[in-house]
Amino acid sequence: MTPEKEEIFDKLPKDGQVKKDTNFVWFTFEEMYKKPKNLQFAAKQITKFLDVKNYVNLEEATLPDGIHPQGFQDVIKEKIDYSEYSNLPVFKNKISIKKYKDGLLFVSDETGKKEGNTMCLSINDTSVLSKKNICGASVFKLHSSEYTNYGEIDWEDSMFNEGKTLNIYLVYPKIKKNLAIKFSFKDNVHIKKYVDFFRLNKKPIPWPGEFEYYRHKMSSQNLLFQDWKEASGKKVISPLDKESHIKYMKEKVNQKQNYDFFQLGYKLVVGDLILNQLSEFGNEVFLKLINQAKQMSFDEIVNIYSNKTSKLHESDNYLKFLKLLILIYYTNGGTTFIDGRPINYENKTKLDCYYFWQVVQPFDLYENVLNKNNFPIKIMNGVKLNDLDLFDKIHTQSETRMHHGDGNEELRLNFKFKNQFILDEAMNSQTGYLMPYDGVWPIKGDPYFKFVKFRETEEMITILVCDENERYISEVFCKKTYKFSGAILMNLTSDEDLIQEIYTKLAGVIRDCKILVERDSTMGYRGRIKPYGCKTDSLYDVYYYPRVKYIKNPDAEYSKREKEYLNESRIFSGSRRAHIRKLPEGSEPSKLQMLLAKRAEMHLPSNHTYVKSSVWGENGMTKKEKIYRSKSIDGLFHYNKEEMDKAFKISYLSPSGFEEYCEKYLSQDKWKITKKTNHDGGIDIRSLKESKGGSIQYLLVQCKHWKKPIPPGQMRDFITACNIEKSEHEKVKMFITSSKFSPGAKELAENHNIKLIDGDILLN
Repeated sequence: MTPEKEEIFDKLPKDGQVKKDTNFVWFTFEEMYKKPKNLQFAAKQITKFLDVKNYVNLEEATLPDGIHPQGFQDVIKEKIDYSEYSNLPVFKNKISIKKYKDGLLFVSDETGKKEGNTMCLSINDTSVLSKKNICGASVFKLHSSEYTNYGEIDWEDSMFNEGKTLNIYLVYPKIKKNLAIKFSFKDNVHIKKYVDFFRLNKKPIPWPGEFEYYRHKMSSQNLLFQDWKEASGKKVISPLDKESHIKYMKEKVNQKQNYDFFQLGYKLVVGDLILNQLSEFGNEVFLKLINQAKQMSFDEIVNIYSNKTSKLHESDNYLKFLKLLILIYYTNGGTTFIDGRPINYENKTKLDCYYFWQVVQPFDLYENVLNKNNFPIKIMNGVKLNDLDLFDKIHTQSETRMHHGDGNEELRLNFKFKNQFILDEAMNSQTGYLMPYDGVWPIKGDPYFKFVKFRETEEMITILVCDENERYISEVFCKKTYKFSGAILMNLTSDEDLIQEIYTKLAGVIRDCKILVERDSTMGYRGRIKPYGCKTDSLYDVYYYPRVKYIKNPDAEYSKREKEYLNESRIFSGSRRAHIRKLPEGSEPSKLQMLLAKRAEMHLPSNHTYVKSSVWGENGMTKKEKIYRSKSIDGLFHYNKEEMDKAFKISYLSPSGFEEYCEKYLSQDKWKITKKTNHDGGIDIRSLKESKGGSIQYLLVQCKHWKKPIPPGQMRDFITACNIEKSEHEKVKMFITSSKFSPGAKELAENHNIKLIDGDILLN
């Protein structure tokens, strides 16, 4: 320690009196260290933190009152009996607190080693007060431990009154159990703001029963969430320069394991669900419902709260309650599926883990349709958030957690599937055939999804639309109502034409599995293999999914054929192959019939019997019916076989081939290509066009043939390249990609007047 540093350190007060404007109290004490050199290092650290210039990154919105640090060379110490705080619940990274003597007692599990043998008691971010966020407002902090206001402190107590001295006693059991550090606050302006604010608002109501301390148990996950925010450039508080601090925080967050992000997502969604249910029912009713559920079997819980007895998934609020019950009582703390299988999060990304519990639906869980590779996809504004950069700010925004899909609730409620007859006919076919168990139909040419997986139970057909990593969006078809739940519609898009096309494809597969004769050969069964384009190790029974496109503007001949098909498809009475038939009420099939049904792989519900097959084509079956019963529904429509699937074609282009494709796209709008580059210099194509007013426009284009969304960094590089480019003409900027643009990239493009062309636009 230099004489200069020693002199400054010796000038620090020893009386424990905290100034009125202080909000950062730095201190140390000899019980924290074993070697004298640690005291010297502590003095150096405290002296450094007393200079407000070392807090250059503190954003005004974070601490509007500014930084007012105060350091202590020595502290006032008092003896304390362990029994005074032994009954306080202790949580990691949380300050336990109680009224004690003439003030408050803080108990922390900090050891002082994180900041070079120094401690800092800070009065936290008063900006939360402007948000009226009384419950959960962070008040005091001891390094990574904090006290958040959940009602433990009575702010009406006279010890907080103006003119009174508030004594705060700090205990660190991991350092010394019977020692308390005492600081005295009198008329501190920062504490006064909290006191005034909390007195103006109602005291937070503790969560009931076993959930009382849930928010405190989340402290470790909250700490990770705060570190993640800082690593993303939000709310940076550090004596380092901003760039260095963000780099440090990124390294810190990157060191966290997938399990940490998995638990973070789990605890956040459980907390959100509890808060939602308390707001909906109130504490008393909520706790009553919880206790009632504890007395039920799992099947009873699912039957009641999934609303299976009426319309599937009609009540969104009851579904949320069902999801909460499943998560807290049937997943072993968010580590397993309902049947006890461990969830394999090691082969996924941190974002896959973070979004798993937020996105997964109750029926995905209680129907046990997920395998070790199935993780849900979080879609927002048409972008898969799972594929964005870990440190994109969008992941830590509260709006993102509250976002449940890109669809439209009104459209879902009023949605009418125009080809409903396909499903009606399939379910009334009386063949008794189930969908092939976990049967897969590949999707070729789609930039996002690679295959669709089906599984049928007695009451429903679950559908997973999966990408190359088997991440999915889900859908449910109810066999009682012959309706889809609308989950894809809510998660994916509000484009009704697209939704109609998607559901027609799904309905077609269900129809084929229920109607077709000799299904394996008719549907092109390929064996138990890995689906085309899939990067995981899962094997499935793969069937052929014809790569056809429904023509939106059919010609007269097509319209005639389609009309003829629709008329014909409704007059057939049923299949003459093996099927099931309903028996009179109370009747049961014979053992022989049950055995025959089992051998035929048919599901035989109660009060139904098995009817053996007749020779196909006999008994007056029409020629049209034979054709109809032996062809995939896709094969019945008329299509131009010369038409290529644009999406499939684009996905297999090379980078240079994609640029050529972009040139053709531009030429449709009368742009004249003047220059191209074969290296990544920020601008790939330069074009000219005369505007209506006679002026010349100079187009600068960046082309990216990517599968992942374009991140903000790529957009910034393009903006820089455009700014450097010299031209005497009016500059027009355009960014073309075969994928999508991230929200950050879209925002930059809007601010810099850049036209965006994504994969969807290229296909039109």
